[in-house]
Amino acid sequence: MKKLMIAFMAFLMLSAGAVLAQEKKEKILSGNLSFFYEGAQYVDGEKNGTSSITFEVGPSLLFQIKEKFYLGGEISANMYNYREYENGDKIETGYKNMFGAAPIVRCYAYKNSLIGIFTDTKAGFYFGRDKAKTNYIAVAADITPGIEIYFGERFSLGMSLNRLVYFDFERADPKEGDATNQTNFGFLFNPLEMNYAPLLLTVSLHL
Repeated sequence: MKKLMIAFMAFLMLSAGAVLAQEKKEKILSGNLSFFYEGAQYVDGEKNGTSSITFEVGPSLLFQIKEKFYLGGEISANMYNYREYENGDKIETGYKNMFGAAPIVRCYAYKNSLIGIFTDTKAGFYFGRDKAKTNYIAVAADITPGIEIYFGERFSLGMSLNRLVYFDFERADPKEGDATNQTNFGFLFNPLEMNYAPLLLTVSLHL
């Protein structure tokens, strides 16, 4: 299923690219990079709670359908590492790595030769594993608004508020015991309260 999903995404993107190349429409090749650090709290000078690092990378390719409307897809990797502290002692470490692919719809609210204001909507399939050998399968959909600044006709630098509105379904299948399902839906307004990388930095090549 994992390989089939990624192969299907690649087929769709290549097919769309072959058709749109004949019409000389714009294509956007991008790379998302995000990083988020959350430190443990200090109580009486000693570390307590969770210290974590989240790193996310996701190359994407978009094809222009209309002047301000684009379709494409993304392949992504999300790596989460954490440490648990109690009275200054490190009592647990762990990680959770997720990989997947998602189709993307991009709509520009405003676009000229200097800046573009857009919203990305995507829904994807993801899989991964953690330190305890628990296997994860997830479906995630989200809306991510952003702004990009153009440097000439070919390059742009963008910044997006990651997953401002989101829906997640995740199934966890541990090495021992029963599988569990979890569903989340929400609107995240304060980036400082997010438990993942809140800002996406994007470098794009416009072809």
